[in-house]
Amino acid sequence: MKTSKYCLCICLLSLPVLPMLNGCASTATEHFYTLNYERTTAVPSQATAPAYEILLDSVKIPDAINRPQLVVQLESGEVSMLEHQRWLAPLEEQISLALAGNLRASLPSAWVSTEPAEQAKLPRFRLRIEVQRLLLSPGKSTELDISWVLTDKDRKVLRRQHQLMTVPVASSQYAALAASVSEAIRQLSTAIALDIKALQAS
Repeated sequence: MKTSKYCLCICLLSLPVLPMLNGCASTATEHFYTLNYERTTAVPSQATAPAYEILLDSVKIPDAINRPQLVVQLESGEVSMLEHQRWLAPLEEQISLALAGNLRASLPSAWVSTEPAEQAKLPRFRLRIEVQRLLLSPGKSTELDISWVLTDKDRKVLRRQHQLMTVPVASSQYAALAASVSEAIRQLSTAIALDIKALQAS
């Protein structure tokens, strides 16, 4: 009789432990990704004062992909949100920062900002970006369908462009997928910088 009570006590004490162990085993680790871009550390001097300003007005992204999670296309054609693979900051914010950083590196004589200067004494270009589609295919490619508009300070359209970029993904790792998005934004920045240089030369 004592033996049966002892066994029953041990069994009851063991029951709450099992859900705790199962819960620990099923907890997935979240991974966060950010876009890489060119970073300049040089401080402008009086001799290298900016010649003009580039104001990044807005970056628009479709709601379907403007999410904290990475939204990827599977081989079946199905689109999936990866709950544990996330952007460190909102995607439109990251694209805006990456564009600004890349443009600063490509156009050292420009003052690049996401906020208008208090005193608009410099010639100004305004830049609007609209992402039509961002298709992430793990282990395959990243496809960026995007348009941009360059205007002067009075919002007169100077350039209206559309570009489709396909960047190979180096591996099936999600970090490689994020890196390919960074490369697509770098290519976009280069195209915009060339447009601005052409306008400056005209």
